[in-house]
Amino acid sequence: MPSCIVSLDKATPGLVLCLKTQEAETAVRQMVADGLVEFRWTALCLGDLSAHPLVQTGDHPTSFIVSEPLDGVAAATKCAIIATVPTRNHPSGYLTLVELTPQNGMLPQTKYQVRLHLECLGHSVIGNGKHTADFRTARGKGIFLALVGVSLQHPFTQQRLDVEHGPPAKFEALCSREEQTVRKKRELELEELKQHREQLEAQGLSISSEHPTLHSNGISEVPLAYITGTKRFFRHNFHVNSSVLIPRQGTETLVQASIELLQPRSDAGQSVRVLDLGTGSGCLLISILASLAGSVGVGLDISPEALDIAQRNAQDNGVASRARFAVGTFERIYESLEPDGAQNPMPFDLVVCNPPYLSHRKARLLEGRTLNAEPAEALVSGATGMEAYEAIIAGLDALHRNSGLSSDAILVLEIGHGMAHDVGALFSRTPIWLLTECRTDANGLDRCLVYRLMPSNLCL
Repeated sequence: MPSCIVSLDKATPGLVLCLKTQEAETAVRQMVADGLVEFRWTALCLGDLSAHPLVQTGDHPTSFIVSEPLDGVAAATKCAIIATVPTRNHPSGYLTLVELTPQNGMLPQTKYQVRLHLECLGHSVIGNGKHTADFRTARGKGIFLALVGVSLQHPFTQQRLDVEHGPPAKFEALCSREEQTVRKKRELELEELKQHREQLEAQGLSISSEHPTLHSNGISEVPLAYITGTKRFFRHNFHVNSSVLIPRQGTETLVQASIELLQPRSDAGQSVRVLDLGTGSGCLLISILASLAGSVGVGLDISPEALDIAQRNAQDNGVASRARFAVGTFERIYESLEPDGAQNPMPFDLVVCNPPYLSHRKARLLEGRTLNAEPAEALVSGATGMEAYEAIIAGLDALHRNSGLSSDAILVLEIGHGMAHDVGALFSRTPIWLLTECRTDANGLDRCLVYRLMPSNLCL
């Protein structure tokens, strides 16, 4: 009966070491246990691994050692970066092709060594197995980790054996697709940038003086939306600058959910009252008000500069008479609204929020052109990434106690990838909110949680 020297997931491609006899298998097993067999792997992982602090800056700037015990066993892996690949499907803007060589062989108790070491660096292997990370355009294509090299001495003849094989074709295919997507997107950006330049020149303005960071090849260090000053979101154009987060397509999921849930009330002639927490450019509040006739709302934000942009967007999108904006924080929602008294359309029927939800660590790992340019307070929550949600719970609790929520109020809350369980667990500790659904975005990722206010007689 054949057996494996090194356990592999069924979806892991690459070389397989075959031995003809039981005696050879026993001998090679012992060599593996003694660290006398060198295995070399190629992996495609998320993010720009070359930017990690462990990467050496000396003669070999793309090679470094990861030393991290696994299950109590000392383990080290040599990492050699082969290439970084541009992508539009990860916040960092890159994937990394890397060769990995375990320095202690491949012990049975450390069979996931290369995956675990990349995972601890924050650059997980792309795949759908243990200790891997989902990547939208690679779904259903297995794990992007392959055994590409084996070196050992023949257990009986002592002949040196070195076997090398390139990574499977799917590695190159995925990298090529990502690069092509980036190239096409860049061409579209350049065309949009050209049109923007022509508009400025027609007004006697110069794009170079307005944006000195623009390179000669037409690619800027800042996002295109900040150069043109506009971003399309849910069928509307929004003014944006560096004081507000650039609206994302995935966030349209919150608008769609809100409209579907509140449309029956609007159609029945009810005036829907909306509260947008952390409004930024106002894209959520304005899109909802524009879609629900007679609706009114308030947008709160900690940044006065952001509120200026939101007010301008409300005016340009025809909802200024139904939208009001005020400085406020998640923790002190009611206090932020109370001073204006009758101007606030309380109690609110809908609360919508896209809070900051990156932890400090994840923000560092996801550093890229867009993340570096946008306001940190709109992206980064704190040490855990859960701080904003905790503040929102406290703020809404106080708002509820002061009759600021209607009896059947709805909360639509954006979440980060993989955060549904943790955010759900946090809200389960408060007695006033009942989770009704988790909605996915166009990429199939969990994007927002929908809550309904519990009837007062059921609140514990």
